[in-house]
Order: sequence, then structure tokens, then C-alpha cells
Amino acid sequence: MRNLVLLAIRNGYALAVLGLLGFGSALYMQHHGPGRSAWFHTTGEIAGNMQDLRADWASYMEFGAENERLAAEVGTLREELLVLRGATGGRLDSSSHWTVMPGAVVSGTVGGARTLWLAKPGALAGVEPGMGVLWNGYALGVVQEVSANFSRVMPLLHIDGGWSGRLGATGASGGLSWDGHDARIMHLSGIPRHVYLQMGDTVFSTGFDLIFPAGLPMGVVEGSFDAEVPDFVDVRVRPLSDFSKVQHVQFLKVGQRDEQRQLMNLENAVQ
Repeated sequence: MRNLVLLAIRNGYALAVLGLLGFGSALYMQHHGPGRSAWFHTTGEIAGNMQDLRADWASYMEFGAENERLAAEVGTLREELLVLRGATGGRLDSSSHWTVMPGAVVSGTVGGARTLWLAKPGALAGVEPGMGVLWNGYALGVVQEVSANFSRVMPLLHIDGGWSGRLGATGASGGLSWDGHDARIMHLSGIPRHVYLQMGDTVFSTGFDLIFPAGLPMGVVEGSFDAEVPDFVDVRVRPLSDFSKVQHVQFLKVGQRDEQRQLMNLENAVQ
């Protein structure tokens, strides 16, 4: 208490000025209509802006949770769509059942010949090497390695990637690859020269590699040129995935893939 008294005595002049200013402002607001209106208008603006900021911040904090919820919902719908595509005669084949898991790209660049992307989740969530990765319903890449919480993904635009694609109009299939130069063009090789090429035709996955299910859009035909092997042409394909905009993705896992791969390896060994 003694310190407070000493402080008041020492700063008595300043405290008196502040008190008079407050008293005068109160009287002015009480008896002067325009001043009172201006005061309430100003304080109302400030309070309203503070509420808007608070609401915006709350919305921002909820935005991430909402994105995760929507990503999970998209994954569920994608899985149901793949199940319907795999249905034959009204019955589902459990060996070709594809499971969809939502995820997100953490970091990734476009243009590097051997650039690998970092995504999440990882092994703790069930992600395994060899799982295909989708973006917006299009083929994006394949999981190469996993840690506890993250996955390393090889995108379609990787010179070591070997994919399988078929022409939608004719059904002719070949190997889909990227030469490491133009990020807008991939090459579908092994297409016989007599096959009619339709510009704008969609290139779909074949399902042969057990990375993507059959019938998944991969690219669009934009032309062709003579291949090194006679009687064949290489088809220029524009990828449908926009690698510069990738954020939320889905991981794909096919049922009984290990058993299918073992049989495929045995068949290749016999040949």
C-alpha cells in the first residue's frame, strides 16, 4: 500500500490529467449525440472486426480437419467405384478388390529425371511398397519405399518408371514411359503400325502390373512417330495428372497381390 501511495504522489500530475480526460470524455459522450454515435460506431467497428478475425481463424483451424474428412470420403467413394468396375456378372471377385487409402503429398517437384516425391501416411497406416497412387482419379505414381509415417513415391514422370497402358479406341496396349525431357509428353511404345490412332484418345491402365486397376485414365494421345523397331510406332501421350497441382492423393492396394505376383514370376521363369 505504501508503494502505491508513493507511486500516486510521484505521478500525481499525469494521473490527474488522465482522470480529467476520462471524466470529460464521459460527459461529452453522455450529452453530445453525434459524439456518442461516433464513439459507438467506432467501437462497434473494432468489435466487429475482432469477431470477424476470430471467425476467420476458427474457420482456418477447421479447414484442415474438413480437408481430411473430405479426402477420406473421396477415398471411400473411389474404392466403391473400383469395386463396381471389378464386378463381373453381378458378383465381386475378392482377388481383384482394390482398397483406397487417403493421403497427401508433402513435397514434390516436376522436371527432375529421377525425382521422388514424399507423401504421407506410411507403414503405420498400412502403406506398402508397390501400391499405386492416384490424384483426382488419374494415375500418379507408385510407392517405392515407406517409413513409419511417410512414403516415397515414384511419379509417372520418372525415367526409371515402366508403366502399362492401352489405347481406349482400339485396345492396343504397350509400355508407357517418360524420357526425362518434356514433362508434358510421355511415350506409349510397342503399338503396331497398322493400329489406327485417334488424336485425343484416352490411354488407360491395363492392370497387368498390379499397380493400377484396369481402365484407369493415364493420358491423352497427341501424336506418334516412327519407332526404332520396324512395323511399330511410338505414341505421344500427354499425362492427365497435373503434377504441379498435386496435394491430396489416394493409395491403392489390390487384394491377394502377393499371390498373383508369385504366379506371374513363376510363369516368367518358365518362359
